[in-house]
Amino acid sequence: MKHTSLLFVSGLLLTAAAGCASNDEPGKNEPEGPTVVQAPEFPNGTGQPASAMDEVGYPAETGFAIGSVIPNFKFIGYANYKHPEAGNQLQQVTLSDFYNPTGDGVFPDGSIYGAGLAKPKALVVLISSVWCGPCNQEAAQVLPVEYPTYKPMGGHFISVMIDGPTPGDPAKIQHITNWANSYLSSWAANDGTVYSLVMDPAEKVMPMYEPAFPSNLIVRTSDMRIMYRHTGVAQPGGVFWQTFEGVLDGSITDPAQQL
Repeated sequence: MKHTSLLFVSGLLLTAAAGCASNDEPGKNEPEGPTVVQAPEFPNGTGQPASAMDEVGYPAETGFAIGSVIPNFKFIGYANYKHPEAGNQLQQVTLSDFYNPTGDGVFPDGSIYGAGLAKPKALVVLISSVWCGPCNQEAAQVLPVEYPTYKPMGGHFISVMIDGPTPGDPAKIQHITNWANSYLSSWAANDGTVYSLVMDPAEKVMPMYEPAFPSNLIVRTSDMRIMYRHTGVAQPGGVFWQTFEGVLDGSITDPAQQL
């Protein structure tokens, strides 16, 4: 795959800095299934058009830079692994699901995100891989604390798994299922939800990845603009979470602004 060499370089850098090359990541010894489930097909270009069912069309003129509208990516995975009926079933997760231009949108009846729950004011989009040690650290130690903290404030997280246990090999269903069992089974926010965990074997989200895993982005849902990007584990109390809180409470309105 075209990004394999980049992943190995990133892996070496992360190994030196944070022990990326671990032999016991979730999915490392998971038996390979016979079928690779691909992400939905994409039209020419990057991202997906807004669904015809959307009441308000997804913003146009998308891009990848800070300040751009993030493309309306469509993924496959677990929207809310703790959903009492559909949690362990694969669903399509599309960024337009979270578009909230008025700031007071709610998920409809039957929503896999929780019927009647408020739509988020901001998203954290995490780009990760199973083989990446710092990604495992973030999933084990950081996200179970930060998600329950920021969900009541209007935040939501989407963890996008690119690779499985081997750099360059796309994540498969058994990999994200094992990841969910390892990192989403023992906790939940006060409303009973956990963050969304998806895979992107079509690699449409790869332009957002730079220069190493994990890559963490903050997206404001009123206009779906990329407000901030951080490479590496988003440490508790650091600038990334301070910026996320500022986007949530409205004290940060400029993508170039940081706390």
